Amino acid sequence: MLFFVILVVVEVIATLFVMNITVCKFKDSELFENTDPKLLEKICDDYLSLHRTYNEYYQLTPNQYFDTISINEFRFRGLDFSYEKPQNTFRIFMVGGSTVFGVGSSSD
Repeated sequence: MLFFVILVVVEVIATLFVMNITVCKFKDSELFENTDPKLLEKICDDYLSLHRTYNEYYQLTPNQYFDTISINEFRFRGLDFSYEKPQNTFRIFMVGGSTVFGVGSSSD
């Protein structure tokens, strides 16, 4: 019984720790002061739910689809697209941090 109680206490402490470190810092920005709190919570939850793998650096796992964010098969944000580029089509890729990725955006 003592072992069970210790496990429960450890689980509660771990849960509280994770709840305190997994916050979306962007939610406190003045940019979102007029945003619906439920939408803001959904954006945060979807962002924190993204699966990542670590191979020398963090990579997003492909084919993830949430209400406010999608990661396609090529690990880019947005809907899937054809690998073969149609004629007279230009593709522009941007490299950068969280602002380029669109952290806090409500859609792709």
